[in-house]
Amino acid sequence: MSDRVIKTLDDFWNILSEESSRLLINEMEYSLVSTNIMEPHRLGQQQFCIPEYVLGTLPRANAKNPTAKQGTAITIKNNRQQETRLSGSTDYFSFAMSDKGNIKLFKAAQTTWAGSNQELYKHVASVLSDMMEAFVIVEAKSPLARLESHIPQVVAEAIALASVKNPYVPFCLTSGTEWMFGVLHQHSTTERSFWRTTPIPLRPTKGGILLMITLLVTWASTSPPDLYLIRDV
Repeated sequence: MSDRVIKTLDDFWNILSEESSRLLINEMEYSLVSTNIMEPHRLGQQQFCIPEYVLGTLPRANAKNPTAKQGTAITIKNNRQQETRLSGSTDYFSFAMSDKGNIKLFKAAQTTWAGSNQELYKHVASVLSDMMEAFVIVEAKSPLARLESHIPQVVAEAIALASVKNPYVPFCLTSGTEWMFGVLHQHSTTERSFWRTTPIPLRPTKGGILLMITLLVTWASTSPPDLYLIRDV
């Protein structure tokens, strides 16, 4: 376990602004990418993280195109055939790959995006579903937020990412000081279920931080179907 990670997290512990909460969550997220703390959990996997991962966009009219009708919003239906359009982004999208060829291709493609999250979204949506071995979306909230009241948002984001290839979508909802983990299962285009943990407090001790990072590592590196089965343990 990296002492630098422990120290950085501890420095942010008692600051209650939303900005400081995001700094703490950033440190947790990027520690998966930039350090070796995932070993031996990831078994050769390499972890990537995309901040503000675009789920979909609504049509936007402008001076050049005042009647714009295009967008990438996700349309979902329930069993009563009611439709809801989802747009926006999730705060973090982390995914793991171990195939060296896929990793090389992905790193090469990153240099062409030039910071364009929309292009990143298109590439991930079209290619990474075949490359990823594990992934998790993370939605961040302010330190004083009641996580249960934000479950509909993170579940909607998980639904937006669910597909025939990836019917299981792991998710995490956090205020920095509390963390909630779960998995969505899309049974069909109109039927879904999910399970989630109760909010788990991040205790300001080395053991408490290690426990939370271990949970985050598990959600970031375990295949989604296997994570879904944890509910039965």
